[in-house]
Amino acid sequence: MNRGAADEQQLIFAEVKENDEDLKKLKNWLERIKVLDFYGAPARATAEQRLAECEELLEAYANEVFEREQNAKGEPLEKPSPAKRTATKRPAAKKKPANEPKKGR
Repeated sequence: MNRGAADEQQLIFAEVKENDEDLKKLKNWLERIKVLDFYGAPARATAEQRLAECEELLEAYANEVFEREQNAKGEPLEKPSPAKRTATKRPAAKKKPANEPKKGR
């Protein structure tokens, strides 16, 4: 693999990683919105469906990049198990007991 191709491959892997991070952000935002959606917005199902489609497309693209890299190296194709991309949830805030004094006052 020449130097230009190696640089290009690094950019492609960086793009997959960046897109994966963006997808995780979108999932987190959707989860926050769903918590606040008291009235059942009609576009909720569409948003969930589109996000699922994005996840499938990104997984397919990541597999394609992996296969191209393995073929370029002449190595056998042994794909790692697909990573589960789940929305990370924030831990619930701990409530202080009513009789505990507040700090800083």
